[in-house]
Amino acid sequence: TTCLPLKASFSRRETMAVELVGGALLSSFMNVLFERLASQEVLDFFQEKQLFAKLLNELKITLLSADVLLNDAEQKQLREPNVKKWLEELKEVLYEADRVMDKINTEALRLKLEKGHESGSKLACKCLNFFPTLFSPFDNAVKSEIEDILGRLKLLLDQTEFLGLKKIDQKAPSHRFLAPLVEECDVFGRKEDKEAIVKLLLDDGISGHRISVIPIVGMGGIGKTTLAQLVFRDSSVKEHFDLKAWVTVSEEFDVFRITKIIFEGITSTKCDIEDLHQLQNELKKALMGKRFFFVHDDVWSENYELWDLLKSSFESGAHGSKIVMTTRNKIVALKMGNVQTYELQLISDDDCWQLFAKHVFNNVGIDAQSDLIEIGEQIVRKCKGLPLAVKAMAGLLRSTLNPNEWRRVLQSDIWKLKRQENSTNIIPALWLSYHFLPPHLKRCFAYFSIFPKDYEFRKIEREKIVLLWMAEGLLQPENDKRIEDVGEEYLNALISRSFFQQSGWDGLALSMHDLMHDLAMHVSNEFCFVYGGCSDLHNFTSKVHHLSYRKDFKGLIEFEALSKAKYLRSLLALPLSCDHEYYQPLLMQKDLHELFLTVGGCLRALSLSQSSITELPNSIGNLKHLRYLDVSGTKVTDIPNSICRLYNLQTLLLTDCKELRQLPTNISKLINLRHLMIRYTCLKEMPPNICNMTNLQTLTDYVLCKSDGSRIKELGELQLLHGSLSISGLGNVRNVGDVSKANLKNKKYLSELILRWDDETTNPAKEWEVLNALQPHVNLKELEIIGYKGAILPNWLELPSFINRGDREGEIFRCLKTFCLDCCWKLKVGLPAGYLPSLESIIILKCEEMVAVFPTIPQLDTAYPSLESLHIYSCPRLKSFSGVGLPSSLKVLVIHECNMLLANRMNWNLQRLSLLEDLCLYGPFYGEHEVMDSFPEEGLLPTSLKSLSISNFENLTSLNGKGFQHLTSFQRLDILSCYQLQRLPEEDLPQSLTSLDISKCSLLNPRCQRGTGEDWPKIQHIPRIYIDWIEI
Repeated sequence: TTCLPLKASFSRRETMAVELVGGALLSSFMNVLFERLASQEVLDFFQEKQLFAKLLNELKITLLSADVLLNDAEQKQLREPNVKKWLEELKEVLYEADRVMDKINTEALRLKLEKGHESGSKLACKCLNFFPTLFSPFDNAVKSEIEDILGRLKLLLDQTEFLGLKKIDQKAPSHRFLAPLVEECDVFGRKEDKEAIVKLLLDDGISGHRISVIPIVGMGGIGKTTLAQLVFRDSSVKEHFDLKAWVTVSEEFDVFRITKIIFEGITSTKCDIEDLHQLQNELKKALMGKRFFFVHDDVWSENYELWDLLKSSFESGAHGSKIVMTTRNKIVALKMGNVQTYELQLISDDDCWQLFAKHVFNNVGIDAQSDLIEIGEQIVRKCKGLPLAVKAMAGLLRSTLNPNEWRRVLQSDIWKLKRQENSTNIIPALWLSYHFLPPHLKRCFAYFSIFPKDYEFRKIEREKIVLLWMAEGLLQPENDKRIEDVGEEYLNALISRSFFQQSGWDGLALSMHDLMHDLAMHVSNEFCFVYGGCSDLHNFTSKVHHLSYRKDFKGLIEFEALSKAKYLRSLLALPLSCDHEYYQPLLMQKDLHELFLTVGGCLRALSLSQSSITELPNSIGNLKHLRYLDVSGTKVTDIPNSICRLYNLQTLLLTDCKELRQLPTNISKLINLRHLMIRYTCLKEMPPNICNMTNLQTLTDYVLCKSDGSRIKELGELQLLHGSLSISGLGNVRNVGDVSKANLKNKKYLSELILRWDDETTNPAKEWEVLNALQPHVNLKELEIIGYKGAILPNWLELPSFINRGDREGEIFRCLKTFCLDCCWKLKVGLPAGYLPSLESIIILKCEEMVAVFPTIPQLDTAYPSLESLHIYSCPRLKSFSGVGLPSSLKVLVIHECNMLLANRMNWNLQRLSLLEDLCLYGPFYGEHEVMDSFPEEGLLPTSLKSLSISNFENLTSLNGKGFQHLTSFQRLDILSCYQLQRLPEEDLPQSLTSLDISKCSLLNPRCQRGTGEDWPKIQHIPRIYIDWIEI
């Protein structure tokens, strides 16, 4: 056969493949392989080796033959186990092909780096093709591996005829079960939701638009359609609107079909019009001057142009017309809605039980089946508030009242339950969300099966997820975008499509519903494994590519068991974030060494964070494919030089390695390293030539030693730095010109800058010059200055002033949100006479000479219009905030050990702070003069105050009840370590108070005991009362 030119033949076939493959899970993997096969590195590496050209060409053609069958295979795998097995086998072969391509790229990179001056392509040709007809040992190994992959692929293709797999040019529309008509008495947990939507529908001024579009968003099966039905049939809604219509849109946004359904619905006539333009004109006439209400149920398309075309025929409707749109996708809601999105939440366990009991016990009555109630309640809790899952379980169990059968269902994975008439709706309902994901997002979603159920993803976890995706090659590069930004977009796309829900005590974490997690497990099958103990090992197979374990797991895994996973790509300690504990490692030190020598040959991501390991074996240099290494929070004292051979390494996390004193000398050879996190280590200096690591996106710390302060100029070469940068040892700088060469002013991607002086000697004038030369980019969001001995702030903070800000607008720090001064002993005034429009938080610690926080300027509110939080600690000479008080935008004020300031509290003028909600006052160190024996004075506290905390006032003997009487919003009072406080005020505390905490107040505590204390009648109306941190 003729061997086509490698790149040309690939280009034509790649275009064809992309058109043919709809959205199968593996198509994204295929695309990555196609790109690798056609990459310049691969082509150059095997230049002039015709046999390899033929092999690679044959591999591409064979992969394309499998590729066109993937869409059909994905649709059939749910109902045909043999097809699912075929897909799993294909996935394993693709993993192997990806490993071989990565092996080739790594070898090419190694040769390029180790041979210096010659280009990689010439070098590869000279080294491996010195005798063009002879193969090197590396060639022979790669040739053998490619031939093995080809053989396995051909065997799989031979099976496709028997499996009935065929090419599908386009996605077959997935069947969507139509929602049954519901009665309000059959719906539980949606009363408040219905009332909220009805209220929006009856309000004609909610959006300022003629037609208001109200999006209802939630995951599949949560009850969006049910809620829309309740609203659609509400009597007050019927009376309010002239016309109503319901259309189920589904995945294909067919403007003609939707328009026709609406037209027929409002006219009650059959429509024979076949031209869209004519149909839209007829609909516009029918809607003229009428107030209408439409429901667009189950919308998937993000195409705004189609939506714009559809709604153009609605504009003739009367003001106050409404459209309720249900979707799983927040992006759809943002594009099409003009009213705030209504995010539908899961229902409570009690409501789930009522729904379950309604469907299961409807025929026989619940009392007769009391022995099943306990099992049923556990089954309901397993559904985690998802109504469709509850109904599916109820449908499955309705036909049997056998407790043993119910226990079997309780202990089963819903995805593995026998498919029965009433048990299958949940599977296609959630499968649809997955099925219509773009191919690249399917692999990212499946990766979440490496995390256990109920895992919470906070900000740091989400950032690390992106780095892990990058390590696994799941992110597709896009022009002019950082690969990390692409990953963040992928994650946001999954969030917007309702694959996650808000969780955590503060609602800021994300978690995946158990059934959505089951779907991820179902998709990944045996390739991801969450290790939970020795009993799990019988499920551990050679197909495991991704393994995770809990850091606090109390056992060890035998290396013999781990050695089964010969293609292991991820080994992760969970959670990904760190606390301050050390945990027993999963493997003994000797087994870790063995892992690196044998099984770890395919590892791309390795996390050993917070394990009690003290060293990394030299054998870590064998992990040539490694891209992500996390040993943060460990006791490692040294990073072996062999790590500098990991040319693919992208992320190295060493945060909180407190025993670590230095980095490897040759670390600059890691030219692909993008993230080096070394915060909270004990590094004494930076390794040589770090300026050559121009791909670095994150460098958390830069340490200047006494003998080499001039190296600060190396930062000038690192133009791509993002996130946080801390520069310490600034007292070691000798030449201010070196500081200017660091070029911080042009580092526009830095969001946080920490500037630290550590030396004891002081030269205030020199330190001011250094700080003045460290001017950051105006995009900076957080600035912290530590140990600075100068008496004034730098010019770049002082200018432009709020008075002449229009003249120097380009230099205003418009993005700065947090400003911190720590141990700046000589500063007299904390804040500049400048204009910081976004500044929200100020923190000042141990500034011994400071006498005022703000400059005395008349327009304080204009200078700091966004300030919400002010924290001041241990500033003994601080007398006042400023000559004009505090900015009126302040919401939180914390004063800690500032005796002179506390003594002057009646001049704070808090009454003018109409937004102040939280006030925390801490007394001085023991032995210092006490400034407060009664508190609060009348007129001190603002009426807006919600929370007050007073601590460590040894001489405080009484509370002034009259100082609380005007606090109509007061909710929380904390009193701590006030040993002389004798009683609560005679006047009643505000009735609005909901929480009272009295701790380490030896005289007051007994008086507040429930029922027996003398002050109990004064506080018995308060719902939550704590004495010495215990609720009474």
